[in-house]
Amino acid sequence: MVNPGRNGLTILSQNRGYERVWVLSATGDIMASNRADDIGQRLDERWWGMLDGKGSGMIQERVRFGEQRLVMTALHNAELGRWVVIVARSNSMWMRGLWYLGIILGMSLILWILVATLVGVTLKQKISGPLRKLDDRTIELVRGHSVSEAALDRLWAETAPALGGHADCVVDLARRLQSREMLLAETHFRFRSVFDAMPAMALIRDSESIIVDCNRALAERLDAEKQWITGRNVALMTGILPVTMLEKWFSHADSPKVGVSRIEVFPSEVDEISEPLAISIYPLRHRGKSAHVIIAEKLLDITDLNHSSSPAEIDLEPGLAPDKGHSGDGSPVDIDAVAAEAAIASSSGDDLLRGVLKATGQFVVVFDDKAELLFWSPAARMITGVDTDSVSDMRSFTQKIFPNREERKMFKSWIDGAPEKRSQELNIRTTAGTVSSRWHASEIDLQGRGSVGVLWATLDVSVTHKSPNTREPVT
Repeated sequence: MVNPGRNGLTILSQNRGYERVWVLSATGDIMASNRADDIGQRLDERWWGMLDGKGSGMIQERVRFGEQRLVMTALHNAELGRWVVIVARSNSMWMRGLWYLGIILGMSLILWILVATLVGVTLKQKISGPLRKLDDRTIELVRGHSVSEAALDRLWAETAPALGGHADCVVDLARRLQSREMLLAETHFRFRSVFDAMPAMALIRDSESIIVDCNRALAERLDAEKQWITGRNVALMTGILPVTMLEKWFSHADSPKVGVSRIEVFPSEVDEISEPLAISIYPLRHRGKSAHVIIAEKLLDITDLNHSSSPAEIDLEPGLAPDKGHSGDGSPVDIDAVAAEAAIASSSGDDLLRGVLKATGQFVVVFDDKAELLFWSPAARMITGVDTDSVSDMRSFTQKIFPNREERKMFKSWIDGAPEKRSQELNIRTTAGTVSSRWHASEIDLQGRGSVGVLWATLDVSVTHKSPNTREPVT
């Protein structure tokens, strides 16, 4: 390094970051330097003043040189009479601190990424998978799907090792929920069985006077499907139950939890019924809302006891004598009187009207050859809310039943043509609003005593669509 020809001091200063490297004689002459211009010169007095008179050993001083801070390190060998002097810039503590801080932050970031990755993988494999299985089963149960006990056992075995008590809690709640659903289904089945098996007529009325359910006896009494009855107003039962009296009682009831154990109602007291009834009202909850069960039992008539020995006859309409029928407003009708009014005095006329009365579960209208109405079925009255007196002839019928002039015009054209050869789809007014209906016509000859026209209507709300172009009417 001392040999100037090899530039050893220059290489040393460049590699180590020194400003000056000098080799001095005992008198301060520069014998070697990292800069060739300094060789043979005398060391500057500022630097030599710090070295002159010093003994052997190492000397280190901090020197301010202009705006820079320099560090001088010198090694003196008295035996050889030589000085080796190194001048370097002073390292900034601020920069060193930033450097150390950067290293620490970098290492921390690397460690954080490693830990986060490890935790994420662990959660995904050990926690997220079992949690997803629990969530899937819970969603199935909430949506009403049934899960077998074996499936719940397998779910617990797959999730308990990772989730512990959480898996126990969820599986136990699932078992309880499924057991509750089974108990509710069994309770509903028992209620349905008892409700339908009651020989008395029964219906469930909500707080808005709507029939939300009825039993089989009531449906048979109306000769209609239970699905058709539900959703309609209790006023539908006019002629069968004392509707006005019941609604008055409900309006004056102090609480929806109040009921009536048994009250007997007779036709002499209430004009709306044709037979004595024992009525009971019981409060209950239906789909989370207040409702009442109304049960109407037919009271045993004393005349039944007096004629117990007479031959039994099949009564086609409960509560009516065999020779009696139902008018459109639900009151008893003497078939012979109706036949006389319609100028049909023969037994064939009676048979015809009896046959029509059997079919009162359908929307049926009967007109004579003068376009005067002979029969208006109870189902037609229930569907439209129109009484018999309001549709005495064809004109009033079309005015009351069809909602606009266009429908009335189409009906008239159909009637004036050949209605028995084709059906006609028309809109009609009902208590539930305008509903599409399909009409069928039949003309019945009364063996030379005139003829009657019978109109049958099926509502499209009860039509089953088998294909886009095929419909099967169901009354």
